[in-house]
Amino acid sequence: MTGRIRRGFRRAAAGLAVFWLAGCDLAPPYHGPGGVAVPARYKDGGIWSPSAPADRESRGAWWRVFRDPTLDALEARLLRGNATLAEAVARRDAALGALRTAASALYPQVDLGANATRGHSLFFGDEHDAAGGPGLTYEVDLWGAVANSVRAARDEARATREDLASVQLSLSAQLAEAYFSLRGADADLALLRETETAYRAAEDLTRKLYAGGAASEIDLDRAETQAADAAAQRGEAEAARAQYENAIADLLGENAAGFHLASMTLAGVPPAVPVGTPSTLLQRRPDIAAAERRVTMANARVGIARAALYPSLTLSASAVYEAVWGTMLHATEFVWALGPGVVNMPLFDAGRREGQVDQSLAALRGAAAAYRQTVLDAFRDVADQMALANRLADAATAEDRAAEAADRALALALVQYKDGAVDYLQVVVAQTADLTARSQVIDLRRRRYLAAVDLVRALGGGWQAADSG
Repeated sequence: MTGRIRRGFRRAAAGLAVFWLAGCDLAPPYHGPGGVAVPARYKDGGIWSPSAPADRESRGAWWRVFRDPTLDALEARLLRGNATLAEAVARRDAALGALRTAASALYPQVDLGANATRGHSLFFGDEHDAAGGPGLTYEVDLWGAVANSVRAARDEARATREDLASVQLSLSAQLAEAYFSLRGADADLALLRETETAYRAAEDLTRKLYAGGAASEIDLDRAETQAADAAAQRGEAEAARAQYENAIADLLGENAAGFHLASMTLAGVPPAVPVGTPSTLLQRRPDIAAAERRVTMANARVGIARAALYPSLTLSASAVYEAVWGTMLHATEFVWALGPGVVNMPLFDAGRREGQVDQSLAALRGAAAAYRQTVLDAFRDVADQMALANRLADAATAEDRAAEAADRALALALVQYKDGAVDYLQVVVAQTADLTARSQVIDLRRRRYLAAVDLVRALGGGWQAADSG
């Protein structure tokens, strides 16, 4: 009896040891990458705060802030048809499959096997033997290798999800930029058509004055040059518009040959940039979230590499149904078998496992450094776009005044030319200045729209009015 008690205690102690070891985790304690010095404020306004992933926050259909139904429809088509986005979706789905594969190791594996043999007995004649039944194996997670594998796969899946969000954000921003560039080309074309018409009228006036002896031949040549130059600029604007339209078709995953957008002049101003944007919007950047997930993934892989230095234990069990029959005898049997487990003890591998640990630690340091650089790049990106948006707004105000003055100067020069007070050179100077100023107004408006799109992209998505406290 005493021997049985001792054997029972030994078995219980062995079981407790297995369960205690199964709770070990050799991954380093995770404290986050950190190490980023964060300024107190944006240079152009707004509060900074330490960055951390906020990838559960909705980034939303940010393009709706521009209140352009055509852009809204194009963005919806991009989400359905873009090939690059479809590729990113496939990578995310593959990572989710890898996660399911890794998580399966947390549970016992059950297989069903069967075999049959045929022989001959001197006493019983021909005999047949058949065996089959389920078998169970389970690797005890002594050092947390399986748990860390699941953590690493989960973080990789989350990182690829953020990669997908980054791709979607980037592509939607590219589409918006191409769209507003196209609308800017539409505005250029409208201006150049108007200018060409006005220059042709001025050329006709000069031709009449030349016929009456009131204008010189050089005045006529200058008038013809201005009209022809306006026509050439119009051709360049048409080519630019066609390229923007083709770029939009490509982003939508459609054939450029059959794609067309009706002309619409770019007007108004983009949404006002909320200078007091909370830095929580910066935390929503998917590339920051993906970088942080990859740090945690690298941390878990250190635990996997360290676990390989220690023994592994695999338990097994099986249930076998056997049948033997012959010409004179028939017998069946159902047998259970429970194995104590297979222990794999690493003894000598010439430093291979230690090298893998060193690799995993270096990968962890690299992932942490990449995270810090991603955050710093994000800070700079937002600061750049806010500064650009604010400065372009100031420049647009000044250029509007310049265009108004140029309009007045051109009108005065034409009146003076008709009255014979000046030659056509003064008209040419005034026309050139007026076209330049009005073209600059359109260009600054287009660049302000592009800066607004880039700011949205830098912030990781759109903002709402309530966010700008």
